[in-house]
Amino acid sequence: MRFTTVAPANAGATVSSLEQEIADRVVVALTRAALQHGGQEICGDQQREDRERRVGRLPARWRGEPNEIDRVPGRIPGALNAPWNEPLPDVPAGEVVAYCGSGVTACVPLHQLHLAGREGRLYPGSWSEWEQHPELPVER
Repeated sequence: MRFTTVAPANAGATVSSLEQEIADRVVVALTRAALQHGGQEICGDQQREDRERRVGRLPARWRGEPNEIDRVPGRIPGALNAPWNEPLPDVPAGEVVAYCGSGVTACVPLHQLHLAGREGRLYPGSWSEWEQHPELPVER
């Protein structure tokens, strides 16, 4: 397979290209459902000890300190913190579901987990969805 990259021309620069041979790869497409976990599932899983919820949020937001972003400060009960901008902490056995504020930065610890040989799922609604439901529990 041949991959070509073309650098954009900046003021006074010329357009250049780089051709590189890369090995053929097998890509396995997964359905979104296989990669995601929903808020209702998390509520139903509160009593499951083999399910671990990880958070890709900064420590202050995980602790539930007041901030300008979260309408309701806090975290999903039982969630452990794995900030997106720090090395991945030890991850106990069990299924991992990652969330953050909006579902974006939780992808970083999920990727770190994958590189460490483990898999996890994303709760894409994350805290932005969870905090919209006053009937859901909040831990601080």
